[in-house]
Amino acid sequence: MAFVIRDIASTGWKVHARVTVLAPAETVIARINPAVGVVEPVDDRSCALLTGADALETIAIYLSMLMMDFRVDGPPELVEHLRTLARRYTEAVADVPG
Repeated sequence: MAFVIRDIASTGWKVHARVTVLAPAETVIARINPAVGVVEPVDDRSCALLTGADALETIAIYLSMLMMDFRVDGPPELVEHLRTLARRYTEAVADVPG
């Protein structure tokens, strides 16, 4: 099954990303649909998520739905897109009390 998912990941998406998720692989695997990507353990506290989509925006949505801390390893365009989103979200709540 992992081979099939990996093959789809390498051929079926316009945009590919590698993300380090700061959670055990088992936790991430239990949280995502297998079609989202391939999860590979890094150590007992983190894993790599190899994912993709037709647009960077879709990958950003997948990552936000994880509800886990993560670090984008690539591509640089995804890093820039997330920086833009972070700025927008920060400005959206800047004047909100609380």
